[in-house]
Amino acid sequence: MIPTSLERIQTDFNLLTEGDWFVPVTLKGVDQHFLLEKAVRKNISGFSYATGYELPASVKGVVSSEQKDLRQMLFALATRRRHELDIHSAVITGSAGKTTVKEILGHILTVWNKESTHFSVANQNTKVALATQILRLPKTVKHAVFEVGARRTDDFEIPLGFLQPTVAVLLNIGAAHVGEFGSKAALIQEKLSVLKSESLKIAVVNGDQDEILNAARRSGKSYKSFGYAAHNDVQILTDTECDSITLRIAQKIYSFKLAADMPNIQMNMAAAIAVAFYWDIPLEIIQEGLSSFHGVNRRFEKRQGIMGQEVIDDAFNASPESMCLGLKRLSEIQNQRRTLLILGSMLELGDDAIKEHIQVGEFIASIFSDEIRHHRINLLLIGEEAKAIASSSVELAQKCHWLPHVDEALAYVQSHQDQYELIYLKASKSINLIKLLDILVADSSDKLSSVR
Repeated sequence: MIPTSLERIQTDFNLLTEGDWFVPVTLKGVDQHFLLEKAVRKNISGFSYATGYELPASVKGVVSSEQKDLRQMLFALATRRRHELDIHSAVITGSAGKTTVKEILGHILTVWNKESTHFSVANQNTKVALATQILRLPKTVKHAVFEVGARRTDDFEIPLGFLQPTVAVLLNIGAAHVGEFGSKAALIQEKLSVLKSESLKIAVVNGDQDEILNAARRSGKSYKSFGYAAHNDVQILTDTECDSITLRIAQKIYSFKLAADMPNIQMNMAAAIAVAFYWDIPLEIIQEGLSSFHGVNRRFEKRQGIMGQEVIDDAFNASPESMCLGLKRLSEIQNQRRTLLILGSMLELGDDAIKEHIQVGEFIASIFSDEIRHHRINLLLIGEEAKAIASSSVELAQKCHWLPHVDEALAYVQSHQDQYELIYLKASKSINLIKLLDILVADSSDKLSSVR
């Protein structure tokens, strides 16, 4: 037996409400079957469970469904549900910027028609999270935007099957997760596979990255490219990060005001605007949506430090691409302030890990050369891989202090933070730089305005 109301399927115990049907799949390594008794006490309508699991006596009287594979059941139901929905769906993917572009486009759509809009919460981009979103979409939704991630070969196949996107946005291809793919070639192949989705009506692609543009041309699908190069369908004419973006689209010039100050904001805005134009969203709605977007949590998020310094938390996650983009934007607003870069390891880079960290060090040495020469910048490196950042040059090494774990960095930051006017944090999520915010920021919710 399966629930008749697919909209009430829930896979996360913490989000269960009365009347839901619970599917206790494993989330973040936790098998949720042990929560069935608590789930029943929330007055759920019923639950599915995996073959081989011995049900507690207290739940045997509740409506239930035994399944050989809960995930496959979930994906099959999501596919069925998608056929019931009449929606324009867009998937956003790439090595960096997925959440930002999804949020920008979501803000534009919300201004246009909030009741008929859905966009993924936070960075919920796993197969289970995406399937649950499709299942719970009300039929009033007409435009849906999903962030889709991949960590291994064929990761896109299942979610693209049940999401059936009409628009695919491919932002970039970098080194993020290359360690889990096994090779850069495998990573590239998987990212490009989004262009093969049978339901696709148009692809919106980074036209400044040859691998992506050439793949779009070969795909046989309609596509629009965005970027700085003159050949792009949506060409960025603004040559620096500033408070507006000027675009050339179909030989016409458009200017939009920006509210958010984030790395690579011009490219991310261009991608979102390209989709908005394809969906015929009015110009005034696009502008209002852009004006309401002030950034994404823990992505170049400006906060007031307890010593009066500016703290920029960019440590939600990190890849070589996002690390360099964040540092580049920081260099543009640093304004000769005494600066501490707290940089942790970038993980899941495989055999290229040391090389990628060395290249980040070389990038720092080039864009902060004056700051290094005039002793206005220091680096705190955290994690084994991050140590390689210091090996890029003798001059940079003299500005670096390395510690193996974030817990050991707490005392160092506590005793040195008063020496700096600007502190920037960036690392892979599991390095847990968030622990440092408790001693850097008086109130974790105390944020400086991200408006330019």
